[in-house]
Amino acid sequence: MGIPHKFLNTDFGNGFNTNNAILTSTPYQPEILFIGTFNPLTNGDANPADFFYGRNWFWPILFNIFEHNREVIIQSQRKYCPPHFNPTLLDIFKFMKTHKITFADLIMKVFPETELDNIDGNIITYDNETYNLINDNHLIQLNQFNEVMWSTKYLIKYIEANPTIKQVYFTRKTVNPFTAELIQVQNALNQRGVTIKYLFTPSGQGLAGIPRNQELMDQWLESTRDGFDNLDEEWTNID
Repeated sequence: MGIPHKFLNTDFGNGFNTNNAILTSTPYQPEILFIGTFNPLTNGDANPADFFYGRNWFWPILFNIFEHNREVIIQSQRKYCPPHFNPTLLDIFKFMKTHKITFADLIMKVFPETELDNIDGNIITYDNETYNLINDNHLIQLNQFNEVMWSTKYLIKYIEANPTIKQVYFTRKTVNPFTAELIQVQNALNQRGVTIKYLFTPSGQGLAGIPRNQELMDQWLESTRDGFDNLDEEWTNID
């Protein structure tokens, strides 16, 4: 019933496992946590993501920064090149091991107690209105109908169980109801002196230029926009 997160409870078969849309098992002690919103398990090829942030600029930007010396070598969002994703999922797992990265999304499921009959890709019709499940603004609307199941309590337990986490990023500008959930997460982080940073959305929407990869990489390295942070300089300046 309802539409769960695509990686709600997934065993990737290599020491990486998710529970409640959180990457709870990694073959290392995690140090860097990226938090997103939702990655729906929808029908057909509507959501080609093979991992967290599998559709957009997230992985191309990180690889351009760390693997390609801040040059724009990977020039396409991953969603435009399945099944030949660049970087590959194997490359991503290797990168994660090097940088000790982990992931979580705030939403586990939408419409948890509702039978849905009209689903077309990522688009659902509910009460005669259509909603795009990869559009955060539409998720915000669904929350007003109490049709969102949050992972927050599980995320807090995960953070408390992993004191090695020292950097936390949320990959969009915070607005309610995400703000209310992140306040709870921040409270769990306060005791270790970690503050959530807010990165410009990895979709690049709202940035100049086509493609937006150069501008987005610049924002992640040195943010010039109100309400957004950049990646920790101690991380990005590692030789």
